[in-house]
Amino acid sequence: MEQRLTHKRFEQLWSSPLTGAAIRLAFCFGLAYGRPLGVALPFSVALAAAVPIRMLLPAVVGSVAGYLVLGGMSGIRYAAAVSVLAGVRLIFRDSRDVAAVWWFEPTLAATVTLSTGLALVFGGDGGQWFWLETLVAGLAAQSFIMAQRVLSELTGGSTPDMRNCVGLVGAICATVFSVAGPAAAIGAAAAGAMLLPARTLRAAVPAKGTPAPPPAPVRTKRVADVLRDLTDQLRTRGDGPLSTEVFSPAVERLCKNCKQNHRCWGANYNTMMDCLTQMSMLLRRGADLAECDLPQPFASACVKRAEFVLEAAAEARRFEEVSRFRQDGLGDIGVLREQYRCFSAVLDDLGEAAEEEDVVPDPRLTERLTPCLPPGSTLQAEYARQGKLRLSGYCPGVRPDLRRLSQMAAAVSGRHLSPPDFVRAEGGWEFTVGEAASFTVSTRRHISPCPGERVAGDTVRDFRTEDRKYVTVLSDGMGAGGAASRKSRMATDCLEKLMQAGLGRESALRVLNSALLIGAEPEVYATLDVAVLDMYTGELEFIKAGAAPSFIVRGDKVTRVDSRALPAGLLPVLEPEVYRCRVQAGDRIVMLSDGVLPSGEQAGEIETLIKNPDVTPKALVSLTKKVRESTPPDDMTVVMMTIEKM
Repeated sequence: MEQRLTHKRFEQLWSSPLTGAAIRLAFCFGLAYGRPLGVALPFSVALAAAVPIRMLLPAVVGSVAGYLVLGGMSGIRYAAAVSVLAGVRLIFRDSRDVAAVWWFEPTLAATVTLSTGLALVFGGDGGQWFWLETLVAGLAAQSFIMAQRVLSELTGGSTPDMRNCVGLVGAICATVFSVAGPAAAIGAAAAGAMLLPARTLRAAVPAKGTPAPPPAPVRTKRVADVLRDLTDQLRTRGDGPLSTEVFSPAVERLCKNCKQNHRCWGANYNTMMDCLTQMSMLLRRGADLAECDLPQPFASACVKRAEFVLEAAAEARRFEEVSRFRQDGLGDIGVLREQYRCFSAVLDDLGEAAEEEDVVPDPRLTERLTPCLPPGSTLQAEYARQGKLRLSGYCPGVRPDLRRLSQMAAAVSGRHLSPPDFVRAEGGWEFTVGEAASFTVSTRRHISPCPGERVAGDTVRDFRTEDRKYVTVLSDGMGAGGAASRKSRMATDCLEKLMQAGLGRESALRVLNSALLIGAEPEVYATLDVAVLDMYTGELEFIKAGAAPSFIVRGDKVTRVDSRALPAGLLPVLEPEVYRCRVQAGDRIVMLSDGVLPSGEQAGEIETLIKNPDVTPKALVSLTKKVRESTPPDDMTVVMMTIEKM
C-alpha cells in the first residue's frame, strides 16, 4: 500500500501543470548547460522533441536558457535548433497522421541538428562531427520517449516493457554524460545492463483475485466540453444590430426577383448592408421606420421603398412580440447562460472524482486475455450495460492487430465481438472491443428543397452511441432555405454531440431546447423527429416535437406514429411525445418531413406506396409533389430504414 501511495504521489507531481513543468524546465536547462567536452551537446534538443506537447513551452525555455548562458557558436546553434523544433511540433500538434508516426519526434530532433550543423559548416564555423551529433540527437530523443513510457507504466501499476527499459538506461546515460562526463556515463550503462534482468523495475501490482478499479469516467467530462463549446457559441439578444433578423425577410421577398437587384445588391452589397445597419439602429431606439428615414443610398436605389417600409415594420412588430413572449417565459438570459457554465464545471468535477457506474469487471477474463496483447499493454475486461462484454485497454507503439484477442475472447466467453475501435494516445493506441449487436440498419434518404431555394431547411443525421443505439434525427427549421437549414443543423448537431458524449435522451433534449431558446434570433426553433433503436434488443423509441407522422411497416401492416407536441426552442419546457415498440428483422421505418405529410392529415396514396417494399425515398417524394400540387410548396424529406438481422 505504501508503495502504491508513493507511485500515486510521483504521478501527481509528474503530471501536474506546475510541478511537471518546473521539473522539465530544470531538466532541460541542466542538459543544455552541461558541456563535458567543452562544447554544447544535442541532448536538450532531444528532450524537447520527446516531451508531451503540453510541456513543450517549459522544455523550450529551459533548453534555450541553458544553451545561451555560456554562449559560444555551439550554444547558439542548439538554441536555434530547439526553437525550430518547437515551431514544427506546434504546427503539427493536431495532425493525426503525424501523431501516428512513431519516428516523427526522433527524426525531427536529428533533422534540426543536421540542418544547424550544416549551416555552421557552410558558414566556416562548424566542425566535421555534425553527422555524429545528428545520430546522437535522434537516438537520445527515442530514449527519452521510451523512458517516459517506463515512468508512466510504473506510476500506473504495470510492469514496464523490456525495450522501454533499454531506452530508460539510454536516457540516464545521456543525462549522466551531459552532467558528469564520459566515464560516469559508461558506469551508468554498465549498472543499467546489470539491473535490467532483475525485478527491481517491476511495479506493485494488485494481489491475484483482487479486481482492478474501473477506469476513470470520461463521459461527464465530454458532456461538459460540449456544453462549454455551446455556451461560447451563443450570444444574447442585444449583442448587435437586428439587420439580419428584421430586414432579411423583406429583402428576400421584395429584392430577390426585382429587376433592379443587380444595381443595388449586385454592385453595392456592402453599401446596402450599411444602410440596413443604420435602419436597425433607428428601430433599436424604439422609433417607427418611415420612408423618409431610409438612408440616401438605399432610397435612391430602391424602387419599392413603400413596400419595403411596410414589410420591415411588420417584421419588427413580430420580432418584438416574440421577443417579449420569450422574455416573459425565460427571465434573465444572463442567469441562464451562467447556469450552463456552472453545470459544465460541476460535470468536470464529477468526471475527475466519480467512478464508472453499471460496470462489472471480470479479472479472470482479463488475466486470461492479457497475453494476447503486445508487452507493456493494459487490458480491462468488463460487463457494461445490459450485461454486454466490453474489452478496453492500451497498447504502446504502433497500432496493434487485435484479431488474436478477439478470437480468444469469443472462444472463452462464447460471445461474438464487433471490430475494435482505435484512438491515438500518447505513445500508443487506446482500443475498445464491444459485443456485436443483434441487428443492423440500412438507411436511404432523399431531401428535396423548396422550389426556388438551393438549400433545404430539413436536416437528417444518423449516428451510433456508446451503448450501441442507432439514432436517426430529422429536423425541420422554421421557414425555408438557408435560414431554416442553419436552425435544423444546429438542432441536429447539438443533439448528436450530446448523445454521443453520453448524455441521456431526456437530458440532451432539455439542453437542446434551452440552447435554441437563448439564441440570437427569436425564431430559432425546429421540429424534432428522433428514432432511437437498440441494436441488441430491437426496442424502438420515437421522440417527436412538432414532427410529421412516421410509419412502421411490417409486411402489409402499417403503424402510424403521430404527435401534437410543439417544436423545440418555442417554450422554456420541452414536452415531446414518446412512442415505444419492439421491431424485428424485415421491418421498415419511414420518417417524413411536414412538406410530405403534415401532422393530422390522412396519408392516402402515400401510405399505400409506403407498403411497397421496393419503393424508394425519391419515388415517394415525386408522388407527393403530384398529390400536393395545390398546397404551398415546402421542403420534402423522406428517410427509410430497413431492420436486418446480423
